[in-house]
Amino acid sequence: MFFLSQLGPTRSPSLENHLGVEGSDAVAIRSCHEYEGEYLELLEGFYKKPVIPVGLLPPSPTGDLEDKEGGWRETFGWLDKQKARSVVFVSFGSEYKFSPHEVREIAHGLEMSDVPFLWALRWPSWLTGEISEALPEGFTDRINGRGIVEVGWAPQLEILAHESIGGSLFHCGLGSIVESLRHGHMPVLMPLIFDQGLNARFLAEKGVGIEVGRNEDGSFSRDEIAKCLRVAMVSDEGEALRAKAREMGAMVGDQALHDDYVKRFAEYLVCNAGNKV
Repeated sequence: MFFLSQLGPTRSPSLENHLGVEGSDAVAIRSCHEYEGEYLELLEGFYKKPVIPVGLLPPSPTGDLEDKEGGWRETFGWLDKQKARSVVFVSFGSEYKFSPHEVREIAHGLEMSDVPFLWALRWPSWLTGEISEALPEGFTDRINGRGIVEVGWAPQLEILAHESIGGSLFHCGLGSIVESLRHGHMPVLMPLIFDQGLNARFLAEKGVGIEVGRNEDGSFSRDEIAKCLRVAMVSDEGEALRAKAREMGAMVGDQALHDDYVKRFAEYLVCNAGNKV
């Protein structure tokens, strides 16, 4: 039996993950030695069975926006006018549900940072009126020209591939880490749930990102968001971090490297087909 896990060695295991490993002859993980090789070796010793990285599986943007809503064509027109690597893309996925206070705190942080931004905001479940009611009063007018808030679905791969994007403020899910780092963007880490905290600590310890600090009660503040965005995107203090992100981005975006991991995984399956793997 063979077990394929989305969780790498630095991500937290679930009961399902544990049972799958226990009942398997080998484990495949979406990871690679270049990303977290030391942990892969530790995990193999812990499991006492083969742990096979299948690469980070970086997706490629489709490059096709013809079928997308007209508003996004306008947004990409705005991105075209921005300086290279000057805009931070803000997106937190759909699993965590922000409170009204949290949405406004993020908005204030973006405004205070003075950094150009594109915020893909999921429609809040608690909102019954216009989207402006979820944002601070006057926010849209004050950030006009410097920032854009798009509500609902967003073509994330195409956005991240745009040359004006230089950083990402996000939740640290593995998929988003790969999608952002493959372009060498500077990660601003704001983990929310599940394995995201471990992912954030791993990147921060590698010197590849900066994590938004939390208050004693676990909440985040506009001041901390603004400070981290400035460090990540414009300050001299963040230049070493930006260089490290570009360096890791070259590895994450190396399609040939990750294709080779998939090839070796397929070869392993073929060679061990008779061993019930």
